[in-house]
Amino acid sequence: MSLEIQAIKVLYEMILDRGYIIDYIDKDYVDRESYCIKGTKNNIEHINNSNTILCFINEDDKLNIQGIKDRISIMNKEGSTKCIIVYRSSVTSSAKKSLETLEYDFELFGLHELQLNITRH
Repeated sequence: MSLEIQAIKVLYEMILDRGYIIDYIDKDYVDRESYCIKGTKNNIEHINNSNTILCFINEDDKLNIQGIKDRISIMNKEGSTKCIIVYRSSVTSSAKKSLETLEYDFELFGLHELQLNITRH
């Protein structure tokens, strides 16, 4: 099984474990070979944009500021403030720094980190 397919499987499980319902898994969502998974909570406690999470597997080797901006644009369209981004090899220091100042909840995982769901082993 390829690294990307395994990461998608683990992301899927991670979203379900967090109490979200999978709305869709979409390839080519960002006009390139990219995956997007959207999950939604149907819980009254989660109001506004906190009931939706978007997950992306970054198509470029490095996650940079432009990649963050692209995801924020999609998050705004989808009405989400939570996002998981899976990067292939690394995250630029400027991208990491930009995440600290944003009002969005980003989680970053390396592709190699999502080859095994540690909560299920």
